[in-house]
Amino acid sequence: MSDTAVQFRDVSFAYGKQKILDHFSLTIGKGDRVCLFGPSGCGKTTILRLICGLEKPTAGGLFLYSKNLRPGFQEDRLLPFLTVAENTSMFANGAPIDDLLSELGLAEAKNEHPASLSGGMARRASIARALAGDGDIYIFDEPFNGLDEANLEKAATLINEKTAGKTVVCVLHSRTDAERLGCQLIELGK
Repeated sequence: MSDTAVQFRDVSFAYGKQKILDHFSLTIGKGDRVCLFGPSGCGKTTILRLICGLEKPTAGGLFLYSKNLRPGFQEDRLLPFLTVAENTSMFANGAPIDDLLSELGLAEAKNEHPASLSGGMARRASIARALAGDGDIYIFDEPFNGLDEANLEKAATLINEKTAGKTVVCVLHSRTDAERLGCQLIELGK
């Protein structure tokens, strides 16, 4: 199991009576880049939430080789009382963030609060926060929502650069975006 980053063993999970996962098993190796792909409601985001510890399996087991996770949620989840720089810095573990913000086109917005950002800027700030510091497992749930093509390319390039050699688990609805991140597709809900 030393080469395993994430392993679901016969995991079941339900929201109330609505069963989302039923005896689900999946092994993701260290350094693998995978994209969970499938129709709405098949459990993609739930799998990410389980990895992040935001939900607990109702049955089965979940193994993570590291708790050093860097999540990028579907919602931006920026703290409204902090600036872009402060939101990013709080997860950077002392690592410099100016280059990161600059590469995402946020240098001039670093002292702005989330309420003054466009949707695309907030999305890029959320990506910056996930990439700040150094993680072992990176989780991205629809990281490119609301980004135009130019900013999507910048974000994908930066994600690839910052997560090289690390484990990446993401949810995307575009096969092209999965290819941009070099992800193997894992089809769910078949």
